[in-house]
This record gives sequence, structure tokens and C-alpha cells, in this order.
Amino acid sequence: SVSFTDLRLVNAPVGLLTLRFYDESFGWTTYLTLSITEGEPHRLFFQRSPSRTTKNSQPTLAIQPIIGVMDLSGNVLTTFEGKDRPVDVLFVNYDYHQVGDGAPSEISRAFQPAGNLFRIEGLTLTGRRGLEYVMNFSVPGLPEPSLLSDPITVDNCPA
Repeated sequence: SVSFTDLRLVNAPVGLLTLRFYDESFGWTTYLTLSITEGEPHRLFFQRSPSRTTKNSQPTLAIQPIIGVMDLSGNVLTTFEGKDRPVDVLFVNYDYHQVGDGAPSEISRAFQPAGNLFRIEGLTLTGRRGLEYVMNFSVPGLPEPSLLSDPITVDNCPA
């Protein structure tokens, strides 16, 4: 008889997984098929990252981000229903400079999921050339609640 204790599958993908057990000395083989299901919401990822540049004359980001959620094993969640950790709001926080204003301001917006994704619309950013701005996307209650954008810069104004 063989027994295993504390057997873990690390980063197992969703779907069927077949384990093969064999013993060469006795010539036996047996198989065990497991069904791997999605885990609990764990961390955010960019399905589509926001623009890396913006213009003060047209501050709406040309590429609006889409944020998804993965479980601990890196499986993309197909639903937030029936999970112990709620995923019902995503916050976006970032600093910006108003055109002609010297002091930075902070903006915070909230978005609701559309199915299993957060499809962000209407993000705008004005700022100073030479500075980098980073957006912080977060879902409260996740073990890894924050996702930072790549730095966003302001293009030169047209002449």
C-alpha cells in the first residue's frame, strides 16, 4: 500500500489532470484523474494595459485598460459568482497635474465588473512633461489587491 500526505498541485490549470502512478519493480501502473476548478480571486492582471502616453490637449487615454482577476494558481476567473471573496468594485487612484496648475491632485474612481472583467472607460490624465504618472488599480479584500500601471508620460504639445 502507498500513501501520500500533503500532496499539492502547484499552478495546476483548470480542467482535467491525470496523474500516473507506476512501480517498475512490480510492473503495475494506475491512473488518477482529477478535475481542477477555479480557485478564489487572488490577484489582478492587465488583459489590456492603459496607454503609456497622453496629451494635455486630448487627455482621455487612447487605450483604456481591461482588468481581469486570477486565482492563486494563475487561472483566469471566468466568473465572480459563488466565490467567498467578493469582487464587486475596482478602484483606480492616481495623481495628475491640471494644465497650468502647480500642485498635484489625486483622483479616485470606482468601476463595477462587466462579467468577469473590469472594462475601464473614460480615464483621463493631464500632467507635466518629464514626469511619470502611475495608476493604482485595486480590489479590496484580495490577497494581492493592487496592480500598478506602467509609467504614463505626457507628450509634447503640438506646435
